[in-house]
Parts: sequence; structure tokens; C-alpha cells
Amino acid sequence: MKLLTIAAKDLRLFFRDRVALFWAFAMPLMFITVFGLAFGDPHREFEVAVVQQDNTRSAELYVAALDNVFNVKMVDSIELAEDKVRDGEVVAAVIIPPGFGEGTARIRLVYDETKGEAALAVVRTVEGVTQVFLGQEPPIDSQPIRGKEYDIFQFVVPGMGIMFVLFNGGIGGASRIVRERDLGTFKRNLLAPIGRASFVGGILLIGLLISCMQLAVFFGWGFLYLVWAFRVACFS
Repeated sequence: MKLLTIAAKDLRLFFRDRVALFWAFAMPLMFITVFGLAFGDPHREFEVAVVQQDNTRSAELYVAALDNVFNVKMVDSIELAEDKVRDGEVVAAVIIPPGFGEGTARIRLVYDETKGEAALAVVRTVEGVTQVFLGQEPPIDSQPIRGKEYDIFQFVVPGMGIMFVLFNGGIGGASRIVRERDLGTFKRNLLAPIGRASFVGGILLIGLLISCMQLAVFFGWGFLYLVWAFRVACFS
């Protein structure tokens, strides 16, 4: 088919153009890496859910003490707090049971074990705040929950990938037509017995092929990063 002939010709020209290869593959990978590392900073304020079941002044002051350290989210039920931990919305949940103000009940701390060092930091901080607040060994029962494992690259890779695919399919297709015009081959292609539909179809087809190759490279890079991060987490 003439459409395939045009697409094959443009594909050969694309792989011969080092500048085009850089903008199609190297530049997006640089964006993905930079944005992933920039917005993946673990040094941020941790979000902790709090279920307050003890309606005493002491419990209110304890929640205020936690709020000075964490970004506290008040939750109505234990089940909802645990769901937030499992869904990755919060790092941990603190359940203040009835009798806390009288010193007859122990605090329950549920944390997301997939958060690694972040979860450990939250647990140690809650224990420290509780010990300072009560002036004694913190009465806390800690319980790990395995939440959803999420990494910033899981957001950046598909987002950046689709953005550059749209650039290649839209702007890239138009630029290939402009290049044909600048080279003086555009009119010759229109005068040739290939038909305008075949010419435009070949341009769109090469854009689709390059977009598929881009997605394969981007998601392959993201997969390799996740494998590396998993190995570091397991063997460090």
C-alpha cells in the first residue's frame, strides 16, 4: 500500500535524524527523571488520621500535641481510619480509646508498613509525643497494615509519556509536513499518484508508530526504576 510506503520512508528518515531521536526519547526521559526525583522528596509533613473516642480535656490536648508535629486528619470511625492507611492516604492512624484521659486505656497505633522509614519515623514520633505528654512509658499498641505501594514515578511516567505522545502525534505530524514543504517535496508528493488520503494517512501512521515506541521506552524506564527501588528496599 502507498500509505505504508510513505510511513516506511518517514520512519527511515526519523531514525537518521539524531535531533529528532533526542527530542523523542532522551528529552522525555530527562523530564521524567528530574520531575520524579524532584517531587519524590520524602522529607514532607506526614499525614496521620486520629480517631478520638475519649471526650476528655486530656484527650483534646493530646490531639493538639500530635497536630503540632503531624498533619492530623480527624476521622469518625476506626474502620475508616484503617481504610485510609490501606489506601495510602495517611501514613498511620492513632486511635484514642475511652478511658485515655483517666489513664486506664492504651492507645492503638496503626501504620502502613510499606512506607518503610517514613512509617518508622511516625511510630517513633508518636511514641515520643505520648511519652512527653504523659510523663511515662507510652501506653501504645502498634499494629502494621500493608497499604498500597505508591511511588511518584508511577504518576510521572504515564503523565509525561502521554504528554510527549500527544506532542509527537500532533505537533510532530504537522512538523513533518512543514519539513516536506521546506525540502520542496510536498508539492511533488501531492502531484504523485498516491492521493492525499494516503499521504496524510502515512503521516498519521508514522506518528502512531513513534508514539508506541516512545511509550515502550518510557514505561520500560519506569519499570526498571521500580525494580531498582524494590531491590534497594529489600537488600538495604
